[in-house]
Amino acid sequence: MNLVRGDSWRHQRVEFVEFFFSVKKTKSEIAAQRASHAAKDMLGKERREEQEQNVQRKKALAEKSRRMLLVQLARRQTTMTAFKGAERRG
Repeated sequence: MNLVRGDSWRHQRVEFVEFFFSVKKTKSEIAAQRASHAAKDMLGKERREEQEQNVQRKKALAEKSRRMLLVQLARRQTTMTAFKGAERRG
């Protein structure tokens, strides 16, 4: 029979309750495991933050590119309109 205690999957402690088999860890093993889990959690948070920064950077770059394209299209239309107007006059 297993008893599971904890909020999330990473923070659960499984306590084996059986007559002939039980897992017991020393305090140093428990501390090492908790430190390992904490390090993995921190690494995950750092990666998520880095990914969010990358997404924001790419969105800003895409917006800048879109604005530059719109400006170029507007210049072309203005140039074409002026050229057609001069062609009609001349």
